[in-house]
Amino acid sequence: VLANFHSITEIPNVFGDCFINLKELSLLRNKLSTLPNSMSKITNLKKINFGLNNFTIFPDVIGEIPSLESILCYRNKLKDMPDNISNLNSLKTISLSFNKFNKFPMCICGITSLTNLYINNNNIRKLPDVFGNYSSLINFDISQNKIRVLPDSFGDMSELKILKCNSNNITELPDTFSNLSSLRELNIFANN
Repeated sequence: VLANFHSITEIPNVFGDCFINLKELSLLRNKLSTLPNSMSKITNLKKINFGLNNFTIFPDVIGEIPSLESILCYRNKLKDMPDNISNLNSLKTISLSFNKFNKFPMCICGITSLTNLYINNNNIRKLPDVFGNYSSLINFDISQNKIRVLPDSFGDMSELKILKCNSNNITELPDTFSNLSSLRELNIFANN
C-alpha cells in the first residue's frame, strides 16, 4: 500500500484488521504522529516507511510485528525507541536519520540480524561499547552527530563494508580498526 504525499493525519484503528496480508506499507511524507495498535495484526509486513512525518514518539506497535525486515523512519522528531524493538529478529535495515536522538538507542543493540543501520544527522554524543553484537552489519552511517570516541568494539564488526562517521568530533580511530578486514569504504572527513 502506498499512501505517500497525501497529508494524512491519522490511520483508522481498523487498518490492521483490513490489511492482514500486507507486505509493504509506505506512509512517506504525510502528517502522521501515531499508528494504530491494530497494525500488530499485519503479521506478514516486511517493510514500513513512515519517513517525513510528525512522529515524536516511536510507535510501540512496530515492535509487535516480528516479520519486519525494513523500518524507515527518517526525518521525524524521534528521541527514543521502545524496548520491544529488540524483539525484531528479522530486521535487516533501519533508518533513524534526521531525527532528534541525543543518545544511541540501546534497544537496537541486540538486533544481530541488522545489515544496514543509518542513524546519521542526529545529536548523538556517545556510542555504547556493544558493536560486537553487529556481526552482520554491512553498512553503518553515524555521520553528522557529535560523537567524540568510537568504541573498541567497532573492530568486532567483521562484515562491515561501509562506515560513514564524517562530520563528528572524532579525533582518533581505535586500534581495533585494523580488524575490519571487510571494510571497503571509510568516510571520516570533517572531524576534529
